Amino acid sequence: MPEHILKIHSVPFEDLRSGQKNCEVRNCSDRDFQTGDTVRLLLIDDAGKPANRELLRTITHIQRGYGLPDDLCVLSYGWQFQFNQDAFQAEMKAASLSELTDDLREILGRPNFTCNGIAQMLRTTGRDIPRKSEEEQAATIHWLLGHYLQDRINWRANASNELRTAAEKYKTASTADQGEVGTYPQEGL
Repeated sequence: MPEHILKIHSVPFEDLRSGQKNCEVRNCSDRDFQTGDTVRLLLIDDAGKPANRELLRTITHIQRGYGLPDDLCVLSYGWQFQFNQDAFQAEMKAASLSELTDDLREILGRPNFTCNGIAQMLRTTGRDIPRKSEEEQAATIHWLLGHYLQDRINWRANASNELRTAAEKYKTASTADQGEVGTYPQEGL
């Protein structure tokens, strides 16, 4: 059966990887998708660059028509049981923490009383974080760990920059709405 190589962004990639999602809308005007074909989904970052992770899926159903434009179809996927050692190792490397470094100690050992301001800023970016110190701590550690796993060298600077950007948006919105600004982390982490 033919193999189609398609690019995919992180959110739909993770939804497919987790099994939460098993289909997607695709442009089918330039490909002859058939039931039974293999689809190799290559994760790309926001800039469109490869992120060295992939999924293999088998097309189990193709929906065309029924209100869809002629150039679009819905591909339903089943699991691809072909084992790809390189993709598996890349997936494991991206998800693993090889040793407890000083940076990881800083992230994982963060006391909950230091997490309130960060949690406030994360809420301004749309995250739903309950207003309990344990929840704020968990959300903050999860967010910091995500930055660490994305870039183990620059995670702190990247997280601080994201906080500064959120703080500026919050400050602008609060000043316009209320004439004053609540507490927020002004110096990043």
